[in-house]
Amino acid sequence: MLKLTTPKNNYMKRLLLISTIILLFTYSLSAQENTSKFRIGLTTSLVENLSDDTIEFNQYEGLSTDYDKTNYRLGVTLEYELGIKSSLNTAIKYSNMDFTSTIYCEVCDFVVAPSPQDADLSFIEVPVTLKYYFLQNTLRPFAEVGVTNLFILKEDIVTNSYALSATIGGGLEYAITEKTALQVAVDYNQGVTNIFKESDYKLKTLAFGIGVMVGI
Repeated sequence: MLKLTTPKNNYMKRLLLISTIILLFTYSLSAQENTSKFRIGLTTSLVENLSDDTIEFNQYEGLSTDYDKTNYRLGVTLEYELGIKSSLNTAIKYSNMDFTSTIYCEVCDFVVAPSPQDADLSFIEVPVTLKYYFLQNTLRPFAEVGVTNLFILKEDIVTNSYALSATIGGGLEYAITEKTALQVAVDYNQGVTNIFKESDYKLKTLAFGIGVMVGI
């Protein structure tokens, strides 16, 4: 069984620590301005894994994949207004990319055929994106582009500790009050660097999410 996650206590402590640092930094900056340009929010997404059907470790060996698991992403987001219609965005999110894997070997003579096993991948995601709002109404469509830093939580030597992906997305924002807004969004992530040390396997994901933003 391919296990690539750390104990929950460890990564939750890391997530809490990083989130606290961001909140304190944001509060310090916003306190220096009469009108804050910062918004903070909570977001959650369902994630569909669109990655390759195989993870090749060499010419003859690897894993076949079945993306049959329910994956998700959740975390805290931070937005800084650059202009009337543009903003710089970052976040701290936990995500999982679990799937079912089966070992294959074209030169092996298995007495018993390998059985499918659960493969557990989890990450701390730190995206950095530019967002553009097309309108200044109660309902605002937006687009965003940037990169996502993936810090892999694992107990396995076959994975890298860090991966990078390119991010593009868009959505709609609805202003509930002057300082509170609801967002629905979709984003596509294309891996730039490899997840595994001995494979060129890169993550490709499509996520559908919802979140709440609040001015601070």
